Amino acid sequence: MSEITDAGVQELLGAPNHAVLSSLNPDGSILSTVVWIDYADGVLAVNSAVGRQWPTNIDREGTVTVSLC
Repeated sequence: MSEITDAGVQELLGAPNHAVLSSLNPDGSILSTVVWIDYADGVLAVNSAVGRQWPTNIDREGTVTVSLC
């Protein structure tokens, strides 16, 4: 398994990318959303806006899967 600190992963994260972020809805179903991502200073940042479901899911559940496109 690759780690976020691996050179190839860092190179991929350093380019402009979209990602699919998946989180769990309250009913247990999976919500997958296309998002913009950025990686700087060891932090993976994901665009968000107030009122979107996936940030609420993450705040509640604490788990997320991110796949780069």
